[in-house]
Amino acid sequence: FPSHDIQTYILRDDRTGKKLVQLLNDATLRGVKISLVLDAYGSKEFRNTDTEKSLHPSIYYRYFSSLFRKRTLYLGRRLHQKLYMVDEEAWLGGMNMSDDYSGMDGGTPWLDFMYKIPPTLLPQARQQVIEILGRRKAKKMGIKSGPVSANPHAALLRNDWKRRRFEITRTYREMMREAKQDLLICGGYFLPGRKTMQALEEAAQRGVKVKIITGQKSDVPMVNRASSYMARSLKKRGAEIYVWPHSVVHGKWVLQDHTNLCLGSHNLNVLSDYGS
Repeated sequence: FPSHDIQTYILRDDRTGKKLVQLLNDATLRGVKISLVLDAYGSKEFRNTDTEKSLHPSIYYRYFSSLFRKRTLYLGRRLHQKLYMVDEEAWLGGMNMSDDYSGMDGGTPWLDFMYKIPPTLLPQARQQVIEILGRRKAKKMGIKSGPVSANPHAALLRNDWKRRRFEITRTYREMMREAKQDLLICGGYFLPGRKTMQALEEAAQRGVKVKIITGQKSDVPMVNRASSYMARSLKKRGAEIYVWPHSVVHGKWVLQDHTNLCLGSHNLNVLSDYGS
């Protein structure tokens, strides 16, 4: 049976958000089963809007990790991933659902990337959907996990401090430590922690060409200034800094020796390491 499963950090009540809701509502009329999980903090502007209220009653949607616990603001475990599954296809990367990424408001879209998951990784992606939805709800919607086969060329990695999984962080550091020729890094929120920064510095010192793509513009000016400071620190050790001038840099990936690529929604900062 056809299904759409969306898990994302931000869904906004703008042209893109309204268009997405319209498309989802249209899909339900074709018999498509839909689940929509939004982060409670990232998508707080979507809550209680007319667009949210217009979601078809058959669409299952909820907010991940409430903002308040015992009347106290809670910014802990956040659903930062962007995972979109449509029937037997799936994409992941850095793009949220808003005009910032689509350019539907007439502005220049942010620089970002999505990766179409190969078929061999679909069972892992489906398992991720089930974990966030909950097994009972996933079973009710007909979402089943299948056998996970090994793929020598690709893997689906995940950080989740609640389950003590830090696969993305460890993989990034391994790529930096094992690099022999090049490290090409794209990231707008470049605030690496001590161990990651040390791995980058050591790579530069042993002759690896470290190149960092960052943005001239930012949606968080203070973070942009801090990122520039960290990048300049690496530049003193021989790293090359490239500045994208056209829009906000939101893409997140590391390319090692023109061979190994790690791409997703993980920023090189402590919040992505231990919070999202």
